[in-house]
Amino acid sequence: MVQYPCCCGYCYDRVTRNYYYSFFINYKMKKQKLSTPPIPLATAIKEAANWRAYCKKLLRGEKGQGNADLPVMKAFFVPIADLQEVLDLAKNDSGKEVAGMRLYFRLANEDDNLSNLQAMIVPVVFEPDLLYLKDWTERRHATADEDPSLVFDFTKPCPTECDNLSPLV
Repeated sequence: MVQYPCCCGYCYDRVTRNYYYSFFINYKMKKQKLSTPPIPLATAIKEAANWRAYCKKLLRGEKGQGNADLPVMKAFFVPIADLQEVLDLAKNDSGKEVAGMRLYFRLANEDDNLSNLQAMIVPVVFEPDLLYLKDWTERRHATADEDPSLVFDFTKPCPTECDNLSPLV
């Protein structure tokens, strides 16, 4: 297969006249390399500050208990052991190559504000017939007494689970 990179993330093979998702090709061919370069620390610090400022604008001075400012959600901690277990579950259930995880944001109630933001994690598999990375949200091989869902929230939000010495907080 001959790869021709383009701006949309897909590659075109001129011999077979097929498009291939370039991330997955790179992932399969070069497992030892990261799919993207690291973000320079100065950029990360600035962009984390941009996020906090944006969230404060969205909260528009709303107050919480004791008239305190509502906290801005800064990050989510995800335990590696939980990630690995979900990846293994998805791989064993789907029989497909697991490409990674997708993080979705959620609010328990529609009227909640950003200080109540939570995260859900879903394993993602490569579907060669679809040419994209597919959420694997339900186990096909769950027993009758198991919940078939593969959507998890074992994330821990910051605040409260923060590294207060991190330059990104």
